Amino acid sequence: MAWSRRRLVVGGFIVGFGSCAVLMAAAGGIAWHYKYRLASRFVQSYAIELGESLFRAVPDGYVTKNKERVIAALDAFTNGVSRGHVRKAEISQVTSLLLAGMADGVLTYRELDRVVEAMEAATSAGSGVVNPEVR
Repeated sequence: MAWSRRRLVVGGFIVGFGSCAVLMAAAGGIAWHYKYRLASRFVQSYAIELGESLFRAVPDGYVTKNKERVIAALDAFTNGVSRGHVRKAEISQVTSLLLAGMADGVLTYRELDRVVEAMEAATSAGSGVVNPEVR
């Protein structure tokens, strides 16, 4: 009698784990089939939240008071990145400075000045360097 109960319990575990494995495999197959659609939705929702947080964190009047410097640095940095003249380490530094400043939800003038200085340094230091990873 005890042997048949053990067989039932072991069989139940095997059926339970097997059905879980089949469900997980089915979910994985569906996710794999729709991976680009799922990734696109995730990135879009994350990018919207990040953009909203970024624009909300910039203090009033910073860009107005530093318009020429900010626009020149942003223009040179984005052009340098698109042409492959800015190294990934410099892009990472600018991004980490921006995200570190946004940790508390508000960017200070000093933090934004550091970001602009890092963009200026990246474009002046990397002006002759072509990043082989971009091309």
